[in-house]
Amino acid sequence: MSKIFVSFLTFIFFITQPIIFILENIQYYPLKHLLYPLILSLILCSLLIFLLILSKKYFKYNFTRFLIFFPIFWFLQFYYSDVSKLFGLKENIQFYPKLLLVLCIIVVSITLAFFLKKKIFILLVNINIIFIIFSIFNIFQSNIFQKSEKDTIFYSSKYFNLENYKKPNEIKYRNIYFLLLDEMTSARVYNDLGFDIDSHINKFKDLNYQYLSESKSSYYSTQYTIGSIFNMENYKTDTLIDEKYFYPFNLYKKSDPNLFKVLNYYGYKFWFMDNQFSKCENNFQITCLDQKTPLDKILFDESLNVFFEKSFMKSAVHLLRYKFFSHEKTKTEIEKFINFIKINKGILKEKNNFFWIHNMNPHHPHRDSDCKLLDGAKKNELNDANYISSTKCSLKLIDQTIKEINKIDPNAIVVFQGDHGYSKYNNDTDNEKSFEIFNLIKMPEFCSQKINKKSGSIATINLLFSCFKYPESVTYKNESFIVKERNFEGTVFEIFN
Repeated sequence: MSKIFVSFLTFIFFITQPIIFILENIQYYPLKHLLYPLILSLILCSLLIFLLILSKKYFKYNFTRFLIFFPIFWFLQFYYSDVSKLFGLKENIQFYPKLLLVLCIIVVSITLAFFLKKKIFILLVNINIIFIIFSIFNIFQSNIFQKSEKDTIFYSSKYFNLENYKKPNEIKYRNIYFLLLDEMTSARVYNDLGFDIDSHINKFKDLNYQYLSESKSSYYSTQYTIGSIFNMENYKTDTLIDEKYFYPFNLYKKSDPNLFKVLNYYGYKFWFMDNQFSKCENNFQITCLDQKTPLDKILFDESLNVFFEKSFMKSAVHLLRYKFFSHEKTKTEIEKFINFIKINKGILKEKNNFFWIHNMNPHHPHRDSDCKLLDGAKKNELNDANYISSTKCSLKLIDQTIKEINKIDPNAIVVFQGDHGYSKYNNDTDNEKSFEIFNLIKMPEFCSQKINKKSGSIATINLLFSCFKYPESVTYKNESFIVKERNFEGTVFEIFN
């Protein structure tokens, strides 16, 4: 086989899986958030083609068949998860059957590489090309026929009106800290799980915080709840809404979410501590708190994490991330934030800062009560013990944050809030536990009297700014919504009854 044909075969087999990955996710995430798997595949492909050229030039032995093995093996490894599920093999158990499956993939790759004729290779390459073209055509066709959304408003417009807000010279400026605790549920649910959280809540109450015991999230998924918080409104029901209108993508649209309109009106600076799932990008109105090195951005990129989920190499990827890097790389978002405000106390003096901290706890990757990541694949296992362990870490972080803010910024407005309930219940759309959240708030006394124990995601963000508003008669309904339909064209919501 010629060098050109082998190089082309290598290229096709290396890029097919990342292109499939991009096409599966392009409707949910911007292209630039999905490119690392493709870049990695192209680098590996280039190295292999370089070795092929060297082998032809400097070695007498023909390494062509040996080099063909690698792109075939790269392609087939991503079917490991599908085959495991087909044979009913569970995660982290049945080691020897899984090892046998890996060996089978290696044997199949060797067989294809060393014994197939060129005509069969040509057929396989053509099948891959046709599949890629067909997938691209389907995505392109669906985008062509989608209804134009240029002038459509997808939030309900029930409550928000900038005319209700006082003039900047009429308010008392305070720093605002909104710490989102991903997947942190209510005290009632924790008690049902056998974890007594009441003693912690009572301690927070003694520090002038209010716990909203009947608070519910607006949605049971992160991107929807946080998107509605930034809109300060729920999304319209029975309307097809594109993913670009959900968090974190709605932060970067030309049409600002309502929260940014308020912050810009008062000259507040927006600080964003991101995490592995929701990336921060600096722009004229968003400042990222965690400035990552290029290596960090690659190793802890979520697209690579998801890309390798179907491969048996995912354990090696986790090992590379967490075993060979210092504890500094595995700190929680709140720990990084506390370090930031300790070092940058001068920023707080202007009292015009809004800090948005998206802390992954108690969501996976799970941690122990001292906030150290659990060992190996255990940190991603969803069970009550891991969830409670991670919650203990979250409570420790809340306590540390309260003490630090009380010390350096005692008059601040502070929120610790879950974005949705325990994901154990998410598959049951009739279970209100999916929406029950932890919601802890500290506000000035003349504002806090307006908050009731039922204030949910949208009511809370609006009531935070009640100190900035003229007296109004708006009643914030605490409604929750579920997904009625979701596909590559968008999401449709309906009210949860």
